[in-house]
Amino acid sequence: RAQAVLFDEPVEGRAAVGGSPAEVAAAVSGDRPRPPLIQGVERGALPDAADRDASGRHKFHKKHRSSPATGSPLDVAAVPVAPLSISQSFKNISYSPWRMNLLAKQLRGLTVPEAIGQGKFSAKKGGAIAKSLIEKASDVALRNHGVARESLFVDTLFVTQGPGRKRIKMMGRGRTGLSFIRSSHLHLTISAIDFEKRVGEAPNGSQRRRWQRLAEEAASAQAALQRGDGAPEPATDGRLADLDPLWVPSTSALMSFRVEG
Repeated sequence: RAQAVLFDEPVEGRAAVGGSPAEVAAAVSGDRPRPPLIQGVERGALPDAADRDASGRHKFHKKHRSSPATGSPLDVAAVPVAPLSISQSFKNISYSPWRMNLLAKQLRGLTVPEAIGQGKFSAKKGGAIAKSLIEKASDVALRNHGVARESLFVDTLFVTQGPGRKRIKMMGRGRTGLSFIRSSHLHLTISAIDFEKRVGEAPNGSQRRRWQRLAEEAASAQAALQRGDGAPEPATDGRLADLDPLWVPSTSALMSFRVEG
């Protein structure tokens, strides 16, 4: 015959009942009270402070983690929250990794508005690609976390080599060679700026004043965003905002505009 039977209890844990089959059946039906799990401790109560281990956790934490009397010993509010960090990637770019890496080194470490401006006015092909990727990551931060662009910076921006393609290279005297067209992957991570740390670690006064000015701009942008009057950045620079997109000026109109201007 069985000497002990384990019963699953959703709140109180598990209890061991021993004896004859008749005694086991009587315990299951409720005629006999089940013994407590721990001798000297009432069921549903946590041990005293003397029963804690060196790290401060209860020795019977796993058995009493859902006790209704005292609640969970884990304090969720005391767990440190990780800083904001958003990662985005742009893969299979038809651009050389060596050339893209030159632009990545230029934008790495800048704030998001500065990086967007540098990519916008860059003469390189990868400038527009990096600008669109940074704007996408900043939009995710704004939509999901409510963080303005002025509070973010380009934490990491690196390039990896993508798949290549082999093509025929036309050469002189009817000969042909082999050309290899390279592609690249652009990986970006933007993070929240710790302005207090940046101001404290500034090497000189000009850098300290710069980070203080950026902190004021970020605070004003975040306040405007919370009020609801923060307008998104326009897609164009505004010079063609008053023109009809379907209207195409003629040559005479352009010449007259140039003379009048």
